[in-house]
Amino acid sequence: REENVEASGAAELKLVIAEAAQGLSPVMIADDSERALTSGLLSALGTEARQIPLRPTTAGLTRRARLAKPTAPLPLEEDGGSGGDGVLQLPLIDDARRQKRRKRPPAGGSSPDRLEALGPRRLGAIALRTTVEWVGDDRLAQLSLGGGKPAAPAGRLRLESAEGEGRAEQGESATRPATATASWRRRRSETSPKPMAADVADCVNTRYAVLNGRTRTEASDFEAFRRRYGRGSDWGRVAWAARGMEQFLTAYSVPIAFVNGEKLAALAEQLDLSGRRPTGAQLLDCLINRSDVARLVSQPGRRFSGPDGRFRACALIQARWRGFAQRRRYLELRRRRQAAVVIATAWLLQLRRRVARVRLSEARSQHLDGYRRRLRLLAKNWADWQRQRRVLVHIPSAGLSERTRSRLGDDGIDQLQAGQMARLCDIRDPNVDVVLVCPRPVSPEVAQYFSRLAGLQPAIRSGRAEDQADASRRFRLVVPEAVGQFRGLPLCLSTLLNYSPKALRQIREVVAGRRAFIVPGLACADDLAVADQLDLPILCPEPGALRLYSGSAGVGEILRAAGLPMPPGEAGLAASVECLADRLAALVTSNLDVGRWQVTLEDSVDEAEDADRSRRVFDPERLRCHQWALEERQRLGEAWSMSWSQESVKLKVLEELHQSDSAGLSGQCGREFLAEFAARGGCIRACADGRAARVSADLCVEPSGAVRLVSCADGGGSGGPRFVPQSALPPSRLSELCGRLGSACFERRLIGHVSVEFDVFQEGGSSAPAVLTAGLRFGYSDTAAMAQLLQFATNSSLDPVGHELTMRRRLSGGGGGGGSSGVRHRPRTAAAAVGSTGSGRQRRFAALSAGLRHSGLAAVDFGVFFQLCKARGVGFDVADLTGTVFCLAESARRDRLCVLTVSNGPHRARAEFARVLAAINEELGAAELSNFADYLPPEGERVERLKARGSEA
Repeated sequence: REENVEASGAAELKLVIAEAAQGLSPVMIADDSERALTSGLLSALGTEARQIPLRPTTAGLTRRARLAKPTAPLPLEEDGGSGGDGVLQLPLIDDARRQKRRKRPPAGGSSPDRLEALGPRRLGAIALRTTVEWVGDDRLAQLSLGGGKPAAPAGRLRLESAEGEGRAEQGESATRPATATASWRRRRSETSPKPMAADVADCVNTRYAVLNGRTRTEASDFEAFRRRYGRGSDWGRVAWAARGMEQFLTAYSVPIAFVNGEKLAALAEQLDLSGRRPTGAQLLDCLINRSDVARLVSQPGRRFSGPDGRFRACALIQARWRGFAQRRRYLELRRRRQAAVVIATAWLLQLRRRVARVRLSEARSQHLDGYRRRLRLLAKNWADWQRQRRVLVHIPSAGLSERTRSRLGDDGIDQLQAGQMARLCDIRDPNVDVVLVCPRPVSPEVAQYFSRLAGLQPAIRSGRAEDQADASRRFRLVVPEAVGQFRGLPLCLSTLLNYSPKALRQIREVVAGRRAFIVPGLACADDLAVADQLDLPILCPEPGALRLYSGSAGVGEILRAAGLPMPPGEAGLAASVECLADRLAALVTSNLDVGRWQVTLEDSVDEAEDADRSRRVFDPERLRCHQWALEERQRLGEAWSMSWSQESVKLKVLEELHQSDSAGLSGQCGREFLAEFAARGGCIRACADGRAARVSADLCVEPSGAVRLVSCADGGGSGGPRFVPQSALPPSRLSELCGRLGSACFERRLIGHVSVEFDVFQEGGSSAPAVLTAGLRFGYSDTAAMAQLLQFATNSSLDPVGHELTMRRRLSGGGGGGGSSGVRHRPRTAAAAVGSTGSGRQRRFAALSAGLRHSGLAAVDFGVFFQLCKARGVGFDVADLTGTVFCLAESARRDRLCVLTVSNGPHRARAEFARVLAAINEELGAAELSNFADYLPPEGERVERLKARGSEA
C-alpha cells in the first residue's frame, strides 16, 4: 500500500514539474483569439512591437514564443505587415517607456504622437471603447471591446475616441474636418457591429474591464460600478472580491476580462457570510467573457505565465517535492511506529502473561494448601461425619485437559456431564441433603419429575403409594449463571461455577453452619478453586497427581503396584505410526496365541467418542505370515523364547504391517485413525474374545484409607447394558482385587471414586476363572450414579461380602393407586416372593444403562413420553419394588435417556429391559441418531426365551 502511494505521488510530482517548467517560458500564446486580442489592443495603444516566431508544440494549440530584437513601430497591414505567415507583430509595453510617456506633456500632431502623449492610463480608457478589426487573407478577426465605435478600413487599424465630438483633446476638433466627421459617422452606422447579447446588455451599467490583471479605476464604467455599490459598508467586501479577481487574472496572465459587477457583488456578499475565499470557478462565473477566459485558464502552465510565474513555479515545485519527500518520510516513520507498537504491545502482553502466570501459580498454591488442610480435617472426622447430618455438594464436572475438551467440543462435554442427575438419590440416607450443580438450565418438567421421585421414598419404604411426601426441601438444583455467557466454549462445569458468584452464594446459603463436603466428577484445578471459595473439603485427588496417573502409562504403573493381572501390551507409546508398527510387530511375534489386539488412543473418552474413533482391533490371523510364524515357533521349540529366534518373524510381520492392503495396519486400523494416533499417541493391549465376560466395579477410596465398593455389575465398556449384581466373578475374588487397587491408589494420594473393569474367562481345564484388568478410570461414573438410583428405588444396599442387593422392609399387602408418573401398586403375589429369603430380606436384580440416545426424544415432551410409557405398561410398582425407572438427562439436544429396570430375577430384569427399549423405540419411531439397536437382542425369539427362563426360575 505504501509503495503504491509513493508511486502515485511521484507520478503527480512529475506532472506538476512539467507544467511548472512550461510556466517558466517567457510568453505563452494560446490561440488566434488571444493573438488578435493582444496585437490589436497594444498596437492601438501605440507601443513597440517585436517579431516573435511561433513554434508548434505537442500541446496542439499551445505555442511557445521567444523574444527577438526590437524593431521600429509598424502598423498592421492587410498582408500581415512584415510578419508574414506564422509571424505576428506583438507589441510589448516597456516599463521605462511607460514612465517616460507619463511625464511627457500632451501635444498635437499625428495620431500616434498624440496617443503617445496621453499616457498609458488614458490610452487604456480609450482602448476599451474601441472596435478593432483585422483583415488578413480574406479572414476577419473582430474583437468587440464594448465601445460601439466604427471599424477601420480593411487592412488598416484606426483609433477613434468614444468621448464624442464635443470632447476633443489638444486641438483634435481643429485638425479633423467636418466632412470627415460626417463621413465617419455614416461609415459608423453602416459598418457598426450588431448589438451585444442579452446577458451582456443587462450588465452594461455594472460591468468594468480588467486589463492585464489591473482594474482601470479611473474609467467611467468602474466609477459607475463604484457609485452603485460604494454606499455604506458594502464597498469593503466588494473591493475585497475585486482584488481577488485581479489576483486571479494576474496569475493566469489574462489580457483582458469583463467583470459582471452584479454577480461580483452577490459573490462578495455570499463569501462575507461564509467567511471563505473565492474559488476560481466562482470568479469565472462573474466574467462576461467567461468562455474565452476559461479557455486560457485551462491551458497547462498558464497559471505560471504571470508576473511572478517563475517564482510561483519554483515555489510549487519545491512545495510538491517537499510534500512528496515528507510523505515518503512519513510513511517510513509510520511503518516504524507500527512496528514499534507491535513490538511494545507484544512485550507488554508478555509481561502481563508473566504476571498473570505468577498470580495464577500463587492462587493455585493457596488452593492446594487449603485443599490439603481441609482434607486432613475431613480424614480425621470422616467416621463421625458418616453418622451425622451433612450436605453433599455434587459437581458432575468433566475436568479433562484443554486439548481433549477442544476435541470433544461443547456438545461432547455436555453429554459427559448431563447423565448424572441420579446423584440426587443420595437423599435416601435421612442424614444427607444434596446440592446438585447442573450443567444446563433445568426445565420445569424435569424439576417436577425429580421432586416427585424424591417424594416416593416414604411410599417405597412402606409399600403404599399414598404415603408419598414432599421432599423438595431435601435437595437443591443450582445452575451457574455463566452457562449462558460462555456458550459455545468447551468449558467444564467447575470452571463455569468458579465464575458464577450468584450460584456460589446459593450454595453458601445451604451449607452455612452445617457439615458439608464436595463430591466432584473428574477433578481439575477449578474444583479446588471452588472448594476454596466455599471453604469446603473436596473428595478428590490432587490435579497434578490425577494428570500423572490418568494416562495409559500411569494406569499401568498403578496396576503393577497393586499386583493386578494385566494383559500383554504396552502403554505410553509415542505419537508415531512407525513406533506403533514396530511395537505391534514385537507383541504379535512374542504372543502368537493372542487372537486380537486393541489399539487405543490416548485421552480417549468412551462416553463422548464413538468406539470406532477411539480404538481399533487388530487381528493378526489376517496376516499372510501368521501360519508361517506358528510353524517357526513349533520348529524352534524351546529356543523360541530367545529374542534372536524371533527376529526373522518380527521383520516379516513388520513388512506386512507397512503394506497398504486390507491385512496391513492401515487396512485394519484405517488411515484416519493412524493420523489421529500420530497426533495423540496411545497404547496396545491384548483383548479377550467374545466368550469373555466383562465385570465393572466402582470404588470409593475414602480419606481415612478405607475402600468402599459402591457398585458392581456384569458388562462394561461403551456398549451394552449393565446387570446388577455381578455373577461372573466370585465375590471374594472381586473384593480382593478392589481392595488391592484401592490401597495402591491411597498410597499415591488418589482419593475419591475409581472405576475398574475386568475381563473374566475360563482358561484350560482350570475351574477358577482367569481375570485380566481391562481398564481403570478416575472420577464419579454414570454407573455409580445409576447405582444410587437403584438403591433408592428398591430401598436396598449393596452387600460388601456377597455383592447382593438386599432390602429389609415391612411386608404389606395394602392396596393403593398409582399416579401419572408410572407408579402403580398391586397386591403381593407368589411370584413376588421369588427373590425373598427366610430372614425377611429380599433380593433384587436390575438392568441399567446411562448411555441411551434417541433423537426422537427432543420432539416429545416428557409428560407425553410418560403417558406413552404408561399406555405400553411401563411403570414402577412400589409394592413389589419392581418395574422401570427413568433418569432424565438434561442436555442441549435432549436425546439422552437413562433407564433402570428392576425385577426379582436376573433373566426377568434383562427381558424387561429389552421389552422397554423395544416399546420406546416403537413409540418414538425412526430417528437420525439412535443406539437402541445396540442394546436390543438380535432376535425376538431370544426375548421369549429369556421370559420363559425367568418364569421357570
